[in-house]
Amino acid sequence: MLQKTKTKFLFNFIVIFTALFFIILPGPNLWAGDLKPYKGESKPPPLSLPDLSGTIRNLDSFKGKVVLLNFWATWCPPCRIEMPSMWRLKNKLRDKPFEVIAVDMGEDKKTITTFMPDKMERDFVVLLDLEGKALKDWKIFAFPTSFLIDKKGKIRYALYGAFEWDGPEPVKVVTLLLNEE
Repeated sequence: MLQKTKTKFLFNFIVIFTALFFIILPGPNLWAGDLKPYKGESKPPPLSLPDLSGTIRNLDSFKGKVVLLNFWATWCPPCRIEMPSMWRLKNKLRDKPFEVIAVDMGEDKKTITTFMPDKMERDFVVLLDLEGKALKDWKIFAFPTSFLIDKKGKIRYALYGAFEWDGPEPVKVVTLLLNEE
């Protein structure tokens, strides 16, 4: 019971923090800065969650691919703004070993599928973090939060805030990661 209360408190804190952050800093500040190399521990925390079909998916199973891991929610305006750019990036790199994994926080399948067009739903791996475990394990404090993970499974870049993922800079960075051995 205490664990559930803590999870609910953490979830509510993030909702309020994200809302205030993007109300206080409107306009261009909605966007994250430049894509910068990640300075934290490169080994990612565990990530094992159900996808929209109920199948448990594990981040380790994506080794050999570059992964854009995005923590988001449908109620988050910056998340809703950046989501189409992630889909366009996925389409630009359709024939490459590249995946977009969208980890939704605390929402059910119906909420997500109502928001997400069928074509986007088919192109993304959407995971459901109903209890907030991944949120805590990954120390997510704002939405959206994104990580670029290389083919060896190491975190290489991180970003807090909305980002135009199909712009020249991120396409170049992802392409460099794709070309690494």
